[in-house]
Amino acid sequence: MVIRAKLHGEQLPSFVISIEAVGFAAVIVTGTLFLVRALREHRQSEQRYRQMAANIQEVFWMMDADSKRALEVNEAYETITGRSRESLMENPTSYEEVIHPEDRAHVLGKLDEARTGKFDERFRITLPDRSIRWVRVHGFPVRNAAGKIWRLVGTAQDITEQRKRKIKSQETW
Repeated sequence: MVIRAKLHGEQLPSFVISIEAVGFAAVIVTGTLFLVRALREHRQSEQRYRQMAANIQEVFWMMDADSKRALEVNEAYETITGRSRESLMENPTSYEEVIHPEDRAHVLGKLDEARTGKFDERFRITLPDRSIRWVRVHGFPVRNAAGKIWRLVGTAQDITEQRKRKIKSQETW
């Protein structure tokens, strides 16, 4: 209102200008408070996620569905694979090298199929010291607002000890 009046060369009483200024300030303060609260809630949510991801024994992972590049992985990746998270983030497809060579083609083929459904595989991984572990990996497609699968997310669990117990129990029969 004040700007329109000024453009038309009109003079407004000072109380009208004051009321408009107070209303404008109230809108700015309300919007700022809303943004501050939303930012605080986002940070708290992010902190809760980080606490959970840092303290769970399974790997949480997220990858781009098209490129198969790793986007996110928690600290358990280091414990289970013997490789740093930084190495994965620097080379986002290096997880392929972790898969045992004899299992790699099968697992990567199943990962391609996960774009249309779930991924649930047990396979071997090779650690940097050349020792072998067994993992069970679950993956799920995530769709964007248009319904297109754009992410794959999941978990990986070290099942080496379970596998050893199963083999040992089969040997005793």
